[in-house]
Amino acid sequence: MTKGLVLGIYSKEKEEDAPQFTSAGENFNKLVSGKLREILNISGPPLKAGKTRTFYGLHEDFPSVVVVGLGKKTAGIDEQENWHEGKENIRAAVAAGCRQIQDLEIPSVEVDPCGDAQAAAEGAVLGLYEYDDLKQKRKVVVSAKLHGSEDQEAWQRGVLFASGQNLARRLMETPANEMTPTKFAEIVEENLKSASSKTDVFIRPKSWIEEQEMGSFLSVAKGSEEPPVFLEIHYKGSPDASEPPLVFVGKGITFDSGGISIKAAANMDLMRADMGGAATICSAIVSAAKLDLPINIVGLAPLCENMPSGKANKPGDVVRAKNGKTIQVDNTDAEGRLILADALCYAHTFNPKVIINAATLTGAMDIALGSGATGVFTNSSWLWNKLFEACFASLVSQDYVNGTDQEEIRTGVDQCIQKFLDIARQTECFFLQKRLQLSVQKPDQVIKEDVSELRNELQRKDALVQKHLTKLRHWQQVLEDINMQHKKPADIPQGSLAYLEQASANIPAPMKQT
Repeated sequence: MTKGLVLGIYSKEKEEDAPQFTSAGENFNKLVSGKLREILNISGPPLKAGKTRTFYGLHEDFPSVVVVGLGKKTAGIDEQENWHEGKENIRAAVAAGCRQIQDLEIPSVEVDPCGDAQAAAEGAVLGLYEYDDLKQKRKVVVSAKLHGSEDQEAWQRGVLFASGQNLARRLMETPANEMTPTKFAEIVEENLKSASSKTDVFIRPKSWIEEQEMGSFLSVAKGSEEPPVFLEIHYKGSPDASEPPLVFVGKGITFDSGGISIKAAANMDLMRADMGGAATICSAIVSAAKLDLPINIVGLAPLCENMPSGKANKPGDVVRAKNGKTIQVDNTDAEGRLILADALCYAHTFNPKVIINAATLTGAMDIALGSGATGVFTNSSWLWNKLFEACFASLVSQDYVNGTDQEEIRTGVDQCIQKFLDIARQTECFFLQKRLQLSVQKPDQVIKEDVSELRNELQRKDALVQKHLTKLRHWQQVLEDINMQHKKPADIPQGSLAYLEQASANIPAPMKQT
């Protein structure tokens, strides 16, 4: 069988240094009598991180060899980004190299561990994923194996981690007519069969949902011809069966048209992924089961479509949730909270150690934080710290932003704004308005932000951003003044931007730092 090979090379640490192969790369270079180094040197400039170069005919076992740039060998934990730059460089580079092999239609590839077999496996499996189930011509399925290392345990762990992510990707990318609530539940059940001794899967039909008096969930589901499903998963990994479980709740809208409050047509097809929360929690449980984690988990996913019809929710309707409380529906496109309300009520019946809810509730989170960050709202500082530690330990390719305002965490909101990623121009005013209003009314909750870093992070250099950066600087200076901190709420103008205008016109002398 024709095989490809992916090998890593590090960038120069100093200008006078030569790029350095990984251990596996150096061994292969010796195997081919230094030819790899020779042709690499004359093929172009040194490879930057994530870039690739392909060579042919160096060895009969590997007709195609892809060399990938790993960045600097000394790359480690980035304290500002809260991720491991070296490991992420490995993932990105290996993914690029494996895709190059796939484009050459080579069915097998061996991958250099590049110093971290788990990161290399994650990069390979994530990079080779392609949702092309419905295409007439599909990409070649490439089998990836570890090369030049005995660390099979770390490699397999990386494969499991990445496979879990790919399951969530498949669930979210499949068209809504193919990924109905029933089909979603069946796919998850199928993926848990290998761990059937420790898992129970219940695909609850509409009749069961009615028995549970989940009127809030049913009010959304009734607008569609597709029957709703309440997916319930029990993973019993703890030796102590009585140990309180972690309960994961995921929003499962398999297509969100907005209902009667219908969305704009542009990009509505993306709403097939509005069950991203359910896809995430179900994939996490599948991964936990395959890793045989010693914990108990309950997963709950209310699954339905949000569609307009003669039976659908109407603005102004009042529905009754499982706990008996009534809810007025002002906008039928805010359906996520309706289905989650009943699921969260049901979650409490399991005496949970903790409840974690994942949901695609608003695209504003992407605008506020960027596509790489996760917004977290919690009433538990302990839980936030655990979540953040877990995110950091996983070292995945995302920026997890640590909120520094502990008082806000206790009040249930973590704005995650230590680092700005890509704030849209049209939301700048609204962000400042909401954020500053909180701090003006509660001076003890002032966020200590690094204005210079904020300025560097924002890429938009237009007058609007510069204007509000100036206001933010003035605002911080004003709030440091003792008299201003004790100003009565009645003396504060209505609206935080009006307050900023007044404060900017009367800036006191800066106080000394204490």
